Amino acid sequence: MILYNTTFGVENSVAERWLTFMKTEFIPLMKNDLNHISLCKIYMENPEGLTSFSLLGSGESHERIAEWKAKENELFSTLRAEFGERVLWFSTVMEEV
Repeated sequence: MILYNTTFGVENSVAERWLTFMKTEFIPLMKNDLNHISLCKIYMENPEGLTSFSLLGSGESHERIAEWKAKENELFSTLRAEFGERVLWFSTVMEEV
């Protein structure tokens, strides 16, 4: 099983609007390509005014993950246009061992 995680740093001033976008637009599309999707708040030290989130999904193969990543890039463009630098992210591909 291949795991795909995107970690987001979200300014608190846009967190509610970002969560709505994730739940209504981002995650429904992700469910078309990946399994076992979880959106989690990360409890760690953050700079003042910032909250971290993890969006985790899994796929059967690297090819399945690649299909999702192609679609995800379009959503990242939408995120950038909507939130600018108030939302930052990075993604990680992992394999369960």
